[in-house]
Amino acid sequence: MPAHRAGAAGSEGSGTELEVRVTGIPAGTRCQLLVTGTRGQGVAAGGWTVTAGHRATWYPALAPFPAASVRGFEVTSGGKVLVTLTPRHSLKIGSRR
Repeated sequence: MPAHRAGAAGSEGSGTELEVRVTGIPAGTRCQLLVTGTRGQGVAAGGWTVTAGHRATWYPALAPFPAASVRGFEVTSGGKVLVTLTPRHSLKIGSRR
């Protein structure tokens, strides 16, 4: 099954608060979100286990650098990249209501 993604970002201190939603990944799969910054450094920003019956679940994550420095995202499982995302524009900073 293909993996699909969506995300939202906001500013939290000097880091970036994220929420990630994925579909098409089997229940029970342990996922990790890696965020790449402007210097090419990739850091683990969060992790979760996909649960059955919760297709619209948003998983929280936190990157240790500001939203303007985010250059890409990867959702991985067991060392395998499931989804890669490169923002088209700078991430918008704001709160989710």
